[in-house]
Amino acid sequence: MASGSELRAPADSGKVDLPADLAGLRQRYASLCEVLALPDLRTEAWHYGRPDRFVPAADSAAAGSIPSDRGDALALLLVDCGPAVIVRLGLDGADVQGSPEDFGGSIGIVSDGSPFAKSPALLGWLEALNERDSDRLEAEQLSRLGQVLLVDVQRDMPSGVPIHVIIDMPPGGKHRCEQLVVNAAANTSLSLHLHVTGDDHEQQSLLHLGVHLQLGEGAAVDMVRYQNTGASSDIRGLEIQRIPAAARCRSTSMFSGGRHLRHDVIASLLGQRSETVLRGLYTLSGRQTASIFSHQDHRLPNTHSDLLFKGTMLDRSAASYLGQISVAPDAQGTDAYQSNRSLLLSPQARSSSSPQLEIEANDVRCSHGASVANVSDEELFYLESRGIDPEAGRQLLISGFLAEIADLVPEGVLREYVYREMLGRQD
Repeated sequence: MASGSELRAPADSGKVDLPADLAGLRQRYASLCEVLALPDLRTEAWHYGRPDRFVPAADSAAAGSIPSDRGDALALLLVDCGPAVIVRLGLDGADVQGSPEDFGGSIGIVSDGSPFAKSPALLGWLEALNERDSDRLEAEQLSRLGQVLLVDVQRDMPSGVPIHVIIDMPPGGKHRCEQLVVNAAANTSLSLHLHVTGDDHEQQSLLHLGVHLQLGEGAAVDMVRYQNTGASSDIRGLEIQRIPAAARCRSTSMFSGGRHLRHDVIASLLGQRSETVLRGLYTLSGRQTASIFSHQDHRLPNTHSDLLFKGTMLDRSAASYLGQISVAPDAQGTDAYQSNRSLLLSPQARSSSSPQLEIEANDVRCSHGASVANVSDEELFYLESRGIDPEAGRQLLISGFLAEIADLVPEGVLREYVYREMLGRQD
């Protein structure tokens, strides 16, 4: 890494120098916002989506640090989850409870006036930005980014204390752009719980959230994302995983509430015996929309990826899923699987699924699947005949369908929270 305040891109990247600080980053991506168009609604990746909803309105200002009622209740709940480090992220920094030493690392905020060169753990994120083409929505996020939350893990701790990060949605009529960078050094492990929460507002509450997971060789990261927000929330999320040799990443994402959801997850398997396991669930009702994109990118031999996303759609809600598995010519021995399953709970609900494979190696095992099922009147009548009213029966069917994902949450307070507050909510 270059000394001083200037970070430089790898010599063979073909890209310009990396920005030296957040001001330079914002300037670069503000320029891109002026030339990049919004995604085309005719593409499979946005089949039912609303990309225009994720661009802050001209009169929308960045939100102040105002905790939500749901966030306050969640913070109290987490106290009963046992030893943990709890981070409440505000626009002007973070409130940290517990000692970062308990997980063998540090938690810091990189903000204006802090050169990137002072935080070497950011280098992987910056290089990843530099080597790929950003779309308009990522450019919108980065052009407004005021801070980066950096979790840097340098030692493996047998205690396995988890980290909980709480991000509150902004008030109505406001927007918020955040970036979380996790750097797990070689042979370390981390348990991360990411909570996005917020209340109901009359006006739009908009969040752009980027999550970058950078693992060293032999590292292991388990991340669970809980997104439980108000009905006016529009959230665009981007999760990037970079997984080298013998490293493992498990990511479970759960989405409840909100109005428009966009979630992209890109997992790059960069070394032999690297592995990613991706799980997700989403519950939609009313006129909610969800657009989900995944890319399992296998670049070297003997790598493994496994993806399963499940969703339920009620009323006039709609969801689209586009998933890609790519296998490079040198990635012999790849083992990859991808599945998307949808449960339609009303005649007006809609779902589309498009799994895709791009394989350039000949010694691989890759498969994909998609299914859309309806709940029949007979199933609901059967439950009603057993004394279960229709609404409770519907919730029972939803919980049963999504239990395969929900039960990945550790037993106890957090799993009860998922079933009670997320799968059981009546919006």
